[in-house]
Amino acid sequence: MNPSAYPGLISGIFNAIIGVYILSINPKKIIHKAFFLMVIGFILFNIGEFFVRISTVPEDALFWGKINYSVLWITVSFSLIFVIHFPRKTIPKKYDTTLKYLEALVVITGLIVYIIFINQLSLQNVHNTEWGYRVTLTFSSIFILIWLIIITIISFFVLIHKYFYGELYRYEKKQIKIFSWGIIFVPLGAVLTNLIPPLLNIKIFPMASIFILIFSLWVAYSIKKYQFLFPSSELIAENILETMNESVIVVDKNYKIISVNKSTVELLGFDKKSLTKLSLNDVVKFPSNKGLNEFNQEKKLKVFEATFRAKNSKEIPMSISPTKIYDEEDNFVGMVLVGGDLTETKKSLREKEILLKEIHHRVKNNLQLIHSLLELQSDQIKDKQILDKFNESKDRIKLMASFYEQLYQSKNVGEIDFKGYIQNIITDLFQSHKAKNNIDLKMDIDSIILDFDLALTCGFIVSELVTNSLKHGFPEKVKGVITVGFHKKDDIFRLEVSDSGIGIPSGIDIGSPKSLGLNLVNIFVKELKGNMTLDKKNGTRFIIDIPQDRRVGRIR
Repeated sequence: MNPSAYPGLISGIFNAIIGVYILSINPKKIIHKAFFLMVIGFILFNIGEFFVRISTVPEDALFWGKINYSVLWITVSFSLIFVIHFPRKTIPKKYDTTLKYLEALVVITGLIVYIIFINQLSLQNVHNTEWGYRVTLTFSSIFILIWLIIITIISFFVLIHKYFYGELYRYEKKQIKIFSWGIIFVPLGAVLTNLIPPLLNIKIFPMASIFILIFSLWVAYSIKKYQFLFPSSELIAENILETMNESVIVVDKNYKIISVNKSTVELLGFDKKSLTKLSLNDVVKFPSNKGLNEFNQEKKLKVFEATFRAKNSKEIPMSISPTKIYDEEDNFVGMVLVGGDLTETKKSLREKEILLKEIHHRVKNNLQLIHSLLELQSDQIKDKQILDKFNESKDRIKLMASFYEQLYQSKNVGEIDFKGYIQNIITDLFQSHKAKNNIDLKMDIDSIILDFDLALTCGFIVSELVTNSLKHGFPEKVKGVITVGFHKKDDIFRLEVSDSGIGIPSGIDIGSPKSLGLNLVNIFVKELKGNMTLDKKNGTRFIIDIPQDRRVGRIR
């Protein structure tokens, strides 16, 4: 067999694999269909070139040469359709029908150009070279080159316009770069080695198949390295933020705005580029008791109300949930502010109770969003120790979300059914830590309505102590029981968390522990002016007495 035929064969096999794989990602999506049809054109080119090279008579070479040149119709036409929808369509939806007609027109025009072109091919276009037979162009068929150049230029113009003006995500711009660098080799190789040299009587080995093979390998590498044509966790996260009804503003350590979502743009009336030139103080009017200086001093930030300054000088009341961002060395690098528009709420809700319920609902949604984003991010963490710390943070955020959900459903503002709240917390913890059947749970909790502060703080204490028991109390397959109790005795509330596990090591001083969890428990107990004792008989038993004089609860 003619050795020069092998590049076409190898390239065809690779293209078939890549094409089928890309289509299998999402067979119903236009972008994957267009890419597959574009690759079909490459495969026909490879097949045609392979058989042209191994042909023994000019007539066979001419037949396969006509199939070979179908790439100028199929691949060129569908490459334009592909880039229109890649990485996503940015043309307004109202033009969808017009766009379909234009796409059909491109395909039909390409077919007509191809039919006219192959009807002009004859045995005079077939030449026997040292690399086997070759079907070349003549100046009479140069219009096929014009078609190729025009569609290629339009395709690159569409990509360039999307990259600079399409308001794409960073990940989508990266995909445009990947595709552009890969596809540029194909028309370049075809024009410089397959099409132009025969017109100028220049002898050069036709390397279009080699360039197509390079493109196929580049796409394969991009799928592996950059998840080409796959939705990444970053893209999913950005899509979540972009489709949120709440306003999201991201600022750097100097409080300069670096990113906003669609809701913020619509709310304030600025475009994205204008907003990224402003500072946080330009668009947010802070309450008199809070400002940027206070953000610098506080480690944990609370939800607060502020006012957005819109483009038309309109002031919009907002509920803002701020979260600080730290790098790996615990340096402050920025902040995310999630804000809910309170305009309609303040107009329609007359009572403070309903207003607070709405705020609680928004806070719960925001905390659930942060938990979801952390869940996505945790997939990229390989270090088990870091992942464990990360999951502990997620559990604490989920605990707060559960609290606000319970508070939102409560009939009375600022009060919560503690029994139902604790049951939800412990159930979530058992699921989060994938507790096996070797650990049983017993709860003995009075049906008590507690105020906001006491319920949240006791919830944190229970969460930290139960987490500690799940992580350290039952190594391997040791069986045991975790018990949680909460009762009102005279003028105190008694909270008990115990387990029948291996117990706390004798070297640990619960008064000044090294672990973050027990440290938090100490802080919370002191905040409640309570008293904590530890019983190490038959496992571990924490008994916490909380005076009722400043944290009033009532038994239902």
